[in-house]
Amino acid sequence: TGIAHLATALRVPSVVLFGPTPVAWWGPPASRPWHVALDHGAGGGDPHGPTCDERLLRIEVDEVLTALATLPPRAAVPGALALRSA
Repeated sequence: TGIAHLATALRVPSVVLFGPTPVAWWGPPASRPWHVALDHGAGGGDPHGPTCDERLLRIEVDEVLTALATLPPRAAVPGALALRSA
């Protein structure tokens, strides 16, 4: 989840897949609509469990691609850091 937290902090548009913990616990703030959180299920699972969480397994590739298509360009995000080329 570290990359998701960096994307949120740096205001980089992102799609984050959630499970087993709810989006409300660790997800990007609702005030930042340039982050899309995908979650299938209620309640919390075991983030340290021995198998992949069922909520994650229910997220389909097409959902992720659709969410990616909705993201704004980084330049359109208020307060986003400008990328510089070397």
